[in-house]
Amino acid sequence: MNHEHTYLSTVFNELIRQGEWTHPNPLKNPRKFKLDEQELAFLSQEQIGLLLDECKASSNPSLYHVTRLALATGARWSEAEGVTRSNFTPHRVTYNYTKSGKFRSVPISKELYDELI
Repeated sequence: MNHEHTYLSTVFNELIRQGEWTHPNPLKNPRKFKLDEQELAFLSQEQIGLLLDECKASSNPSLYHVTRLALATGARWSEAEGVTRSNFTPHRVTYNYTKSGKFRSVPISKELYDELI
């Protein structure tokens, strides 16, 4: 609901800026819902093993490697999927296309580096 409020408010702001809406933004004053932060969830070692086994069995050869990289670095799927060989330096991966738009370098084990390169 808060996301929809923000999107609609942005639409009205843009309409006002372009002169297409001459009234005040109707979503300027309503407050957003206060939400408690969600508790972080983690996979157990057993779940990680099962996930990697399923990825190995997949017909997609890169699925296993992308999954390993995402698990090892905490990267979002799109970040891990988007890396190329040039993103790797010995024992480190640099993510270029992050949610914040900033570069982020993360250390990785020698074993993972050797496996991915």
